[in-house]
Amino acid sequence: MQHAEFLAGMLAMALVGGLAVLLILRPWVRPMKRGWETSHEVVTENFRLQTARVKRQTAEEQNRAAQTAIMAEQTRAQLIQAKAKNDQAEIEATIEAEQTRLRLIEAKAESDRAEIERRAALKRAGINPDALSPRQVKCRLLIVSMATIGLFIIAIVIRIYFSK
Repeated sequence: MQHAEFLAGMLAMALVGGLAVLLILRPWVRPMKRGWETSHEVVTENFRLQTARVKRQTAEEQNRAAQTAIMAEQTRAQLIQAKAKNDQAEIEATIEAEQTRLRLIEAKAESDRAEIERRAALKRAGINPDALSPRQVKCRLLIVSMATIGLFIIAIVIRIYFSK
């Protein structure tokens, strides 16, 4: 807005200066037929008209500058509103993430409590809570027997290979 006001002021000064030069040089450049008084009145009227035109143009420039400033302020307000909405959405997302994290922590704590209660119940019943279940025992026996059979087959293959 200051730039527009500066340009409008410079334009007004240039026009006023140009008019002053014309007023001063007019009688010598092109003398009027009706005499100095008539020429002076015409020049005064022209100066008044030119001044009115300059004022009107300056007012139009100021009006355009004001409209531009209003539009810029509206745009700035819209940007602030958009940023506020974005910040609010970000805060809500952060709150939701924290609530989810807290629910996960609560679920883990509940799971840990259930495990502790299970182990305590097993101890009260006289069962070692670290003992393997029958299914785990069967799986481990199967793995050991498969490994033993595999080693036995490898030993037979090596014996046959070196016996030749």
